[in-house]
Amino acid sequence: GKFTTCSDAWAFGVTLWEMFSLCKEQPYSVLTDEQVIENTGEFFRDQGRQIYLSQTPLCPGPVFELMMRCWSRDIKDRPTFETIHHFLIEQLDCAA
Repeated sequence: GKFTTCSDAWAFGVTLWEMFSLCKEQPYSVLTDEQVIENTGEFFRDQGRQIYLSQTPLCPGPVFELMMRCWSRDIKDRPTFETIHHFLIEQLDCAA
């Protein structure tokens, strides 16, 4: 595989999910290893059968929307880290 800032954005979305689940659950824990690999293939086939991580109870809606953007199939639709940074700062300011 090739690692880019776009693949890093995907991974960061998963990291956010882990943080908001308080690391009490492994991503895709309901899937077997084989199903995780198959699910990855579904993103590339783009037939609407891919399984996304669900919103955790502690995750605010706007943050989950950011995660979903991080997991966009089209890498052009994924946010840059500059965009992610500004978004998170904005969220912190709103929470203060």
